[in-house]
Amino acid sequence: MVRHNEAIPADDRQVTGDEPYKVQELAKRHGLTTEEARDLMKEYGTDRNTLDRAAEQMHRSVVAR
Repeated sequence: MVRHNEAIPADDRQVTGDEPYKVQELAKRHGLTTEEARDLMKEYGTDRNTLDRAAEQMHRSVVAR
């Protein structure tokens, strides 16, 4: 897991479920802006499961408004 003060990997290879997310990949998968995806990664790190849950929760809170 990448810590908050470490760089996020920027390579373009295919990733498996246990590999860290890339900003663009997270944004595309969840319909987020790049800035929103970056903010989630700063707060939660790059763990896919954690970010998926956080993005889904963000989406639910926006839809509920």
